Amino acid sequence: MRNALPLSLLLLTVAAAAWAQEPVSAPTPETVLTSCKYSFTSGTGLNQIAFCLDDRGSLLEFISPAGENHLVGSSEGFGICDIDAATGYYYYAAGGTSSNLDKSVDSQPGGPGTFPVRVVTKTADGAFTLTQTFSWNTNERIVKVAMALKNTTTVSKRVYLLRFANINADTTNTNVFGHDLDSAWGATNGAYGLMLATTPTPVLHNGIVQNTASAPNPCNPFGASVDSFTGDGSVIEMFNDNNLGPGVTFTFNVEYKRF
Repeated sequence: MRNALPLSLLLLTVAAAAWAQEPVSAPTPETVLTSCKYSFTSGTGLNQIAFCLDDRGSLLEFISPAGENHLVGSSEGFGICDIDAATGYYYYAAGGTSSNLDKSVDSQPGGPGTFPVRVVTKTADGAFTLTQTFSWNTNERIVKVAMALKNTTTVSKRVYLLRFANINADTTNTNVFGHDLDSAWGATNGAYGLMLATTPTPVLHNGIVQNTASAPNPCNPFGASVDSFTGDGSVIEMFNDNNLGPGVTFTFNVEYKRF
């Protein structure tokens, strides 16, 4: 695995000025779990993969093989940080939701029961539009998420875009966590695990392990980061664009894979 520490330090330096301007509130957990709107299942036994989404684009379950749900607790989703404005936007389902997001618009362009599933979310201040597009690869037991973030202002933005998951591999909350630049994962000893990964990209990015199950402040993605951890932790895949131009969209592809 590659050592991600130098990149982590670089990104912390880039964000330091923004953090000094104004603190951003940490996510506040919701008291009621959201429910599945879209559910998919393929295969049986050791070859099964099943997952479900709510209407705002959070994975509430990832089951593979049969009977092993790696996202117990329904705390998964996205975070956005406008670094210059020190403003965070996030939706982590049961892990917390910021009040500065408009209602999402979800759809299945190909009709019920088909892929892709698309969820479009705008920030209430008109700064960003995030389009999440979900699909899967049943042979490799992968759920794919394309996250396209558009700067809808008239000025360039420095931004973080995060994908977060409170992994409870093998339906337990004591996991072994690790990471490299392109991925972060949690697993149980000698059994199954779940990996959050991205295709390598020239834009700054990093896989992060947290020593807590709590969702991150999107403007402080390294706040609870550790190199490795055993216990009730979580993972983040983070992307950094230091010059997202007005009207420009950048897309990052992440995936969840059982291993």
